[in-house]
Amino acid sequence: MEIRLITSALPYVNNVPHIGHLVGSHLPADIFARYNRIKGNITLFIGGTDEHGTPTELEAIKNNTTPEKITDFYYKIHKEIYDWFGISYDNFSRTSKSKIHYEVTREIFLQIFRNGYIIEKEQELPYDPKWGRFLADRFVIGKCPYCGYDKARGDQCEMCGRLLDPKDLIDPRNAITGESIIFKKTRHMFLDLSKLENDLKNWLDTKKGIFSDVTLSIAYGWLKEGLKARSITRDLKWGVPVPYKELW
Repeated sequence: MEIRLITSALPYVNNVPHIGHLVGSHLPADIFARYNRIKGNITLFIGGTDEHGTPTELEAIKNNTTPEKITDFYYKIHKEIYDWFGISYDNFSRTSKSKIHYEVTREIFLQIFRNGYIIEKEQELPYDPKWGRFLADRFVIGKCPYCGYDKARGDQCEMCGRLLDPKDLIDPRNAITGESIIFKKTRHMFLDLSKLENDLKNWLDTKKGIFSDVTLSIAYGWLKEGLKARSITRDLKWGVPVPYKELW
């Protein structure tokens, strides 16, 4: 008998789920959970809704309501759909309502910081003066500098497929209101991935024959280019607060 902890990708609750959510995430995890129960393994299948972040805040702004009301509304729909399809979660929770989620997130953050893998950096991000808030790259559109498509997103142009940064766009604007935006300096905490390159390379070497060749090729390609620091904080009110008082 073995112990199995199983989960699946947590869906955002800023919209109604579609069949792709089930087929690509919940159903495969459910099949694996049922298989392990049949084998007699001790199995815990957990999931939930990802309720924090920019998509939820912006959906609340669009509907002139609060993030909490938006997540309450969509969580109920998600839960009813997964129950109707018989997805056999032992626990299907919510990130905004779970005390454990806040505590575990905080402890992981502090441990990584104490181990020296988190740094603070200044960066320029899209900012809407009328809204008085920073925007995620997916909520910025403008003209693609490569193909001229006028509604390219701040992360990628859907017309030519080129990966973009919001600052690459010509005439960048708010994707929801169409209003022009500016770029404003802010400070964020970053995961310093460069310090983990050697350990990741050694770990990846042990996965040959386990991971697919495509997966390994992509991962080794990133390592060859050199891993860049990754921002892990956001200019948001709706989320798990950074425990600044315990950092220094």
